[in-house]
Formats: sequence, structure tokens, C-alpha cells
Amino acid sequence: MKNKQHQEGKLKNHPFRHLIYGPTIGENSFNKFLQLTQRGLVYAKKCLKGPSDKFIKSKMVQLPECVIVKPKTLLLDLDETLIHSCSLRENPQVTVTAFGDYGEEAKIHFNIRPFCAWFLQQMSQLYTIYVFTASSSAYANAIVNYLDPKRQWILGILSRGNCMETKNGFFIKDLRIVGNKQLKDMVIVDNLAHSFGFQIENGIPILEWHNDQNDQELKYLATYLMEAADQEDIRVFNTQRLKLDQLIEYSLE
Repeated sequence: MKNKQHQEGKLKNHPFRHLIYGPTIGENSFNKFLQLTQRGLVYAKKCLKGPSDKFIKSKMVQLPECVIVKPKTLLLDLDETLIHSCSLRENPQVTVTAFGDYGEEAKIHFNIRPFCAWFLQQMSQLYTIYVFTASSSAYANAIVNYLDPKRQWILGILSRGNCMETKNGFFIKDLRIVGNKQLKDMVIVDNLAHSFGFQIENGIPILEWHNDQNDQELKYLATYLMEAADQEDIRVFNTQRLKLDQLIEYSLE
């Protein structure tokens, strides 16, 4: 207990402690998260080359709208953000069947991050919510159908085919492909910062999740997103609050 309190005290004044939304985090987990996030941001800024306007137009989509149009849009990653896909040996909470384009079936085993349903329900009151994953559409549909069977909260899915794949196999989620939304009104949550590398100011990195049932990141992230929903330009709010541009140059010990 004393060691845990010492760690929390040490991290309390860290300039990027705000990137973990829950009140508690171990030093090792925090450092690993910062390193992963910084690595993704540095890659995005220094290595990632944007696609041509022609490519963006070829990927352009019109997302379905709510009956009651909401001014802000929330895009959520799936793996390690809302759920964690695992093997049967890991005693998953859920098993669903995914159906491919040609009728082939595959079993998907996964755990659901704590507060996921509550988070989706709360955020759907403020945002139009979509899933944006680098996984296949069949995989994403099977999981979303379980998380939100009546599609009360999640209005649509963007999947691997909507991503830009780099030469080294990274999948980048370029928000410019969404034709009926403005960038100032969009926010994307992902455990991999390079995923939103073309629009860092729209992105919120989240601690990757596997099976920790004490995790509270979604619960506390909701508070941040409630405030973000009231902003004229979410990009300005994120830049000022998250300081991801400063993390790029920060020296991690």
C-alpha cells in the first residue's frame, strides 16, 4: 500500500499525468503508456506522409446521421479501447460468431472494458457515435452487434477498408474521408496515437486495456468528453488540454 501511494505521489505532478483519466495508475503502466503514445506521435509527425487528395476522395464516405442531429461526433476504436479480443484459453467474457462476405463463420472471443455500456449510453446523448477500427468489417459488426444490439448508441462502423495502410503495415484513420462531418466537430479515441496521426489535434489517446476489471478509464474519460462537447472547436480544446504536441518533444527518462 505504501509503495502504491509513493508511486501515485510521484506521478501526481508529472506534466502528462492528465493523459490517464482515472485517479490511479501504476508507475510502470504509466511509463509504458507514455512511451507508446510518444512513439506514435513522433512517427506521425516525422515519418507519416499524407495521401493525395485523389486518394482521400476515393475513400470518402457519408456516415449515417441521428434523427436528432448532434453537433459533435465521437469515433471509437475497438481493440484495447472498448474490448480486448482473446483466445478461448483466456476465459473470455463473450463469444460471438462473425460472418464473412462469403458466408464463412469465425468465432470471436473477447472481454469488455469496464463501464463500456454506461460510457456509450452517456456519450450518445452528446455525440453521434461511430466505431472506427483497423479490423475487418465482419469482426467489427459482430462485436458492435453484441455491445449495442439495438444500435441505440453506435450509429455506424468504419473498418479496415476505410483506413490508409502504410508501407510498414500501420493502419491510419484519416478523418478527412468523412464527407458529412467537419473536423472541428470530430474527436477520435484510440489506444494507438499513430492511428489518428493525420489529425493529432482530434485524437485522444487512451490506456490500452486487456482484462483489468478495476479499470476506470472510460468512466473518467466521459467527464473530459462532456466538456469537449460544449466547445466550438474540439481541436483547440484538445490541443490546450492534452498537450500532445508537447509530448512529442518531451524527454522521457
